[in-house]
Formats: sequence, C-alpha cells, structure tokens
Amino acid sequence: MFGWLILVVLFGLAFFYPWCWIAAALVGFWKARLWYRYSGRPWRRIHYPMMLAYASAAGLEQGEAQKQGREFNLHNALRNLIRIPLPHWDDTLIDRFIARELERIEIFSDRDLLIGYVKKKKGYSDIKLEAFALLAQRHFVAPDNGLIVRMIIAGLIEGKYGESARGEYIFAVLTGRAD
Repeated sequence: MFGWLILVVLFGLAFFYPWCWIAAALVGFWKARLWYRYSGRPWRRIHYPMMLAYASAAGLEQGEAQKQGREFNLHNALRNLIRIPLPHWDDTLIDRFIARELERIEIFSDRDLLIGYVKKKKGYSDIKLEAFALLAQRHFVAPDNGLIVRMIIAGLIEGKYGESARGEYIFAVLTGRAD
C-alpha cells in the first residue's frame, strides 16, 4: 500500500519536476517486480501468502508453548497453518492431510512428478535426470522444518492448481527459487 502511495505521489510531482519521472520509473519497476513475484506463476499465489501465514502460525504456537511450558510443536503450527486457507476442515482432516504429506516426503513420492516436470521444461537427458533425482532425493532423506512446511504448501498448491503446479513448485523449492 505504501509503495502505491509513493508511486502516485511521484507521478504527481513528475508533472512539476521532470527528474521525478526517473524516480517514478524506478518505483514502478519495483512494484512490477513485486507483482510478478507474488502473482506470476500459480504456485506463487499460494506460496508467498502461506509462508507469511506460517510465520503467524509458528508465532502462535511458540506463544502457546511458552505459556504452557513445553517445546515448540511443529504439528500444531502446521495445523494452524492449514486452518488459515481451509477453516472449514476439522482436526481429523487436517491431521490426515499432514500425515499424507509427511508420508510423501518420507517415500519421496514426488520423484516421477519432479522428473516429468524437469524433462518437459528443461529437456535434460536421462542421465542428467537421474543425477537430478538423486540430488533431489537427498533433500528428502532427513527433512528439516522448512522443507516440511514447503511440502504442506505443495499439497495446498496441488489441491488448488493440480499436480503439474505441485511439480513446478517442488522444482522451485529444490533449486532455491521459492524464497
């Protein structure tokens, strides 16, 4: 909101001070980059808001854990995360969803989906595809909390946009483009 206000002010000032066109163009490019980043690909429409929502959900869980004198529980934070886009789901559905995504991480069930996406988009040879699959599988052997959160988000992306968007998102996560 603040960026749009600055852009409008700069455009207004540009009519009186020609050098403001440069500043308005720079702010305009910045806002266009942000728009692309948050809205460019279908998975981005879910990833960025859900990562912000996870920060909120994790903060809520951390506060509850401190109040009750216990350790941070990732499962409770993931429950809070899923309740944000799916408030009509009960605890049973949420727990099943989390368990399914954790199982998919454990057995690396997205391997074929990931290889299919990379083969279609990047055109790698079979040897490169196998090497990429082995590198990707290393990330899934001992997943950290960040990967688990991203795979929960991948499940939400799959539910909204389909399996191909999930494959693209997982590729972006593994290559560091989903920051």
